[in-house]
Amino acid sequence: MFKKIRRRLGSVLKTKCWSNKAGAHQESVHDQMPGTSEARRESEDRPEQVNTQGHVNKKEHKESPLFPMKPRDVVRHFGHKLSDFELKEFSEYSELWYLGKAESNGNNIQVSPDHIAYRYEVLEKLGKGSFGQVFKCLDHKTNEMVAVKIIQDMRTYRKEVEILKYLRKKDRNDSYNIVFMKTHFYFRGCLCIVFELLGPTLRELKRSLRFSKADVRHIAKDVVKCLTLLEKEKIIHGDLKPRNIMQREKGQGIKLIDFGGSSFEQMNQFLGAYTPFYCPPEVIMNHQSTTAIDMWSLGCILAELHTGQYLFHGVDGYDQIALIMEVLGMPPIEFVQKESTWDFFYDHKGRYRTVIDSKGRKINPGSKDLQGILHTNDLQFLDFIQRCLTWNPEQRLTPTEAMKHPWLQNID
Repeated sequence: MFKKIRRRLGSVLKTKCWSNKAGAHQESVHDQMPGTSEARRESEDRPEQVNTQGHVNKKEHKESPLFPMKPRDVVRHFGHKLSDFELKEFSEYSELWYLGKAESNGNNIQVSPDHIAYRYEVLEKLGKGSFGQVFKCLDHKTNEMVAVKIIQDMRTYRKEVEILKYLRKKDRNDSYNIVFMKTHFYFRGCLCIVFELLGPTLRELKRSLRFSKADVRHIAKDVVKCLTLLEKEKIIHGDLKPRNIMQREKGQGIKLIDFGGSSFEQMNQFLGAYTPFYCPPEVIMNHQSTTAIDMWSLGCILAELHTGQYLFHGVDGYDQIALIMEVLGMPPIEFVQKESTWDFFYDHKGRYRTVIDSKGRKINPGSKDLQGILHTNDLQFLDFIQRCLTWNPEQRLTPTEAMKHPWLQNID
């Protein structure tokens, strides 16, 4: 399926690669992933830059040492070209694979061009957000391209490492469409997470093409497969959206990324980050959260891929609830038992409160038809979306049930 997408995009796909969360609406399009020869750039004020097979810059004399090198050997050969900071930092490493131009400025990593941990050559910035930055890098030890996420605020992202390590143990065969975390470490006061390098996000693909019905079904099945593992392990992704679903290399399916806001269900209340357009009502209303959060998000995503438009495009939580009411009607009584939730929908006499959306429109609950919004006559697809989008998370379609749904059967 994704091979067809790649052919339809033509040269467009060749300009895209890894992009991570970079704020609510920030995205970037990147250059084609360079080959190994392109990645190794020469530097006038640095020692020769070498590859993992030990081929040195031909401009240097034949007796130049080969990498990897022990710190003492680097100091002996290049000590006169290195800063005092670097000379001191070398002692933390048993071997060095690459020397760049990085200088420390407080706890920030300055890049232009640069290295990370004397092993990863930074090729380009792929994304930037409040959490930090993501770079495309050449790993000089393994001679492969990777994505390195550099996180300065580590309070929440330590959990991402914990959850990805946990999931890797449960998915040793890489069959559940979860981004592969290769390793993680600390460098100059920052947490660095090294991932496999993937293709464009669904958000980027949506800009360039219209997904076919078959495309949407394939994407749905790949995402649901991932969610079945998260459901089994009681893990909430919490920020499922097109930007966090990426195409595999060579277009062979998709993978879920960015578990920075993920949590175990046993925490009872979801405290991670979320994007309002894909956020279920129980999160907006601060109810107890479960893995059903992600199935609501999936329903919104599939509707968006099918129509090319957001299903619920609210400007804030209040507006989002108003738009949901317009399609799903009033919430069931069990959803409004919490006092704060009751007060949102009803006054002290139990009368329904008038809800006005951000455009000043009075909301008439249930006045919009989901089938009309989706412009579809595919009743199986409609049923799948409807069962993802229920007020009560306990009545929502589960990933296990979704895998057995007629709409996801008999996919080529």
